[in-house]
Amino acid sequence: MSLHAELVDAPTALTTLADDWRALAVRQGSAFLTPEWCRAWLEHPGRGEAFVVAVRDDRGDVAGLLPLCREGREVRFLGSELGDRFEPLAAPGLDLEVTAAAAALLGRHRGDALLLRNVDEDAAWVAAFARAWPGTLTRTRVRGNVLPYVTLAGTTWDAFLQARSRNFRNQVGRKERNLVRDHGARFRMADDPAT
Repeated sequence: MSLHAELVDAPTALTTLADDWRALAVRQGSAFLTPEWCRAWLEHPGRGEAFVVAVRDDRGDVAGLLPLCREGREVRFLGSELGDRFEPLAAPGLDLEVTAAAAALLGRHRGDALLLRNVDEDAAWVAAFARAWPGTLTRTRVRGNVLPYVTLAGTTWDAFLQARSRNFRNQVGRKERNLVRDHGARFRMADDPAT
């Protein structure tokens, strides 16, 4: 199967690709890669010009997406200065192929500097991106951070808390009560994408 990539401006992508986009982001478990994140970025204006690299298969189906923005000569994941854990969105089993198709397209725009902020530098897609980039790609590590995260798939919040220390549970409870008392925070369960 061959894949081809195209640039789509963010407002058009939010209209025409939203369902596929959301499904891919849910599969990968990242709120920072959703169309809703992009919409919020556009409405509270982020810096730069937002666009999406849409990667399609031979049938024209969406195989993957990279929500990006350009500010001057710098290209980065959209909202990466505010979120965490960014990566290309891809259909199952197509991660490296989607990455390669996107890199080939982006690499044609000479002079752009690609800033991969809040990515796992050891992820296979980063190496695939560099291999697929046309010409020479200079890789510079600016700064390293630890991006802590907890995988909650297959468990409940109560089960997660129960597996933690008493001190941790007490701290979470105290912080939750303070949020409610001091800021009027409310929590509700959203158990389907429509809500």
